[in-house]
Amino acid sequence: LAHGELSLDPKTMAVRWSGVEVRLPPKCLAILELLLREPTRVISRDEIERQVWGEPQETSDTLRSHLHTLRRTLTAAGGSDPVETLHGIGYRLRNPGA
Repeated sequence: LAHGELSLDPKTMAVRWSGVEVRLPPKCLAILELLLREPTRVISRDEIERQVWGEPQETSDTLRSHLHTLRRTLTAAGGSDPVETLHGIGYRLRNPGA
């Protein structure tokens, strides 16, 4: 799975961002894989939580914390934040050319 400079091998769960291999915790990998499967589609918080945790979470803090880790790790690898937040709607990956 790939979107611009971001790629994930679903078999090995190896992530590369701008050519740099990145290590992510399992839940962050699951979120990234979900976003990469349909990078231009906006995915709701509820859908992400159901796919990653199997049920909606009691608070949005759990998802927000994992998204923060995902974003921080990818930007530390030298890229920009690839995750776009559409407040009140959900999340998607940014257009690589933007």
